[in-house]
Amino acid sequence: MISTTLKTQIWFCLGKLKPGRSHEGNLDAATRAYLSSVNQKLVDLRRRYDQIKKPGHSCWAAWENYVNLSRFRAENDYLSQAYFSRSLIRYRMTAAYVEAVDRHGWLRSLSEDGNFGAKLWRVDQDLHVSRDLLDSILELCWLEEFIGWDLNEAIQVLDIGAGYGRFAHRFTNAFPNGTITCVDAIATSTFLCDFYLRYRQCERWTVAPFDKIGELSSGRFTLATNVHSWSEMPVDWVRLWLDLLSDLDVPYLFLVPNFEDLRTRELDGSLGNFGYELERHSYRCVAKSHKYHRSDIMERFGVYPTDYYLFERTRTRKREVPCGTKSREP
Repeated sequence: MISTTLKTQIWFCLGKLKPGRSHEGNLDAATRAYLSSVNQKLVDLRRRYDQIKKPGHSCWAAWENYVNLSRFRAENDYLSQAYFSRSLIRYRMTAAYVEAVDRHGWLRSLSEDGNFGAKLWRVDQDLHVSRDLLDSILELCWLEEFIGWDLNEAIQVLDIGAGYGRFAHRFTNAFPNGTITCVDAIATSTFLCDFYLRYRQCERWTVAPFDKIGELSSGRFTLATNVHSWSEMPVDWVRLWLDLLSDLDVPYLFLVPNFEDLRTRELDGSLGNFGYELERHSYRCVAKSHKYHRSDIMERFGVYPTDYYLFERTRTRKREVPCGTKSREP
């Protein structure tokens, strides 16, 4: 039996994946001109990143050659968003689930306009949602529950593989005293992340270019996040990022893989696993649950089910860590 994920990919390749609205938005001429492959800032970032000696990449390097910079939130550029059928029903069910677990009303206050190609689904009379919005709220709610974050806490996050800045955008709007530093080894992602967070007029954020990550301060960050990207790279890359987290003495790691395990995609097409690297860098899993852990039905019908992990570094130097952190065995 063909899996739903494989069916989705087949339909996408055949050009039949069209449910959900998608548009660039009313972008002014200056924005359109800035989002160009010949933008000198992007050209310079690519040149600098190409000069860095780093592991080979199994999928993202080629992606830079065809991404549409004015539609970077479109289907499958950073997020798969539509299913081959019944997408609207899935999004309505997921929105209802998010509304039930969202204690702060983020579903409506964070909002979504669909700019830059994000697919929108109308789930209520005056409410349109995207996968970007729903995933971000679920991730923030999970972290609030399992780490015990207070809404006004001065949390400092390091977002590894930040992409276009999806999580950073939502985090800085939801946590008024939180700060976030975004890093990514793909030059186009660094360029878009810096642009997008400025476009959204976010506050308390930094985008650190990959060739400057050695300048980040040890002991500064409360938490590191990695959402989906480690499943899309060879284990050598995961090792590089974990080396950075160890050097920076980051006590907690929030991890969202693409699969039901910690597999990687190697250069030769084979599958690896980065579980050993987590252990080697002294990161121990202290909490794990399904994305829709309050509903078995949603695990079948919710938008893109996955697992959420929280790891704690056992060799972290003694210093203040989030009070209220829940240690739950996976």
